[in-house]
Amino acid sequence: MARCNGLHHVNLRVPADEIAALTVFYSEVVGLRVGPRPPFGSPGVWLYAGERAVVHLSQCRPGEELPPVEQRRSSFSHVALDCTGFAAMARRLQAKGMDFRVTEVPLTKERQIFFSDPSGTGVELIFPLQEAAS
Repeated sequence: MARCNGLHHVNLRVPADEIAALTVFYSEVVGLRVGPRPPFGSPGVWLYAGERAVVHLSQCRPGEELPPVEQRRSSFSHVALDCTGFAAMARRLQAKGMDFRVTEVPLTKERQIFFSDPSGTGVELIFPLQEAAS
């Protein structure tokens, strides 16, 4: 049996006309940076957290339409990213007029911010609780 050591990256397949807006959203709002296509990667936009490519925005096949979520046999619910800078992120989301939910998880010593990106995919940002309290 294979042993996995964690998530490598998440691929979000979206219509071609949504890629530019999502690229801006993930770079300006979430704070990821657009980077080069990794050696293992396929075409699309690669977004980095530090030195690691974590989100890949890829185009649906020409003519392909994604069915509504309720008609899919499975669907991608959200992306979860470890972050720092809780207060700055909350201010940035408020400034953009975005609705978000904050949850404290004492068991894991985390504080989470959850919201949806423009395509409807959930984004969960996870911050150390001690950093979030300061």
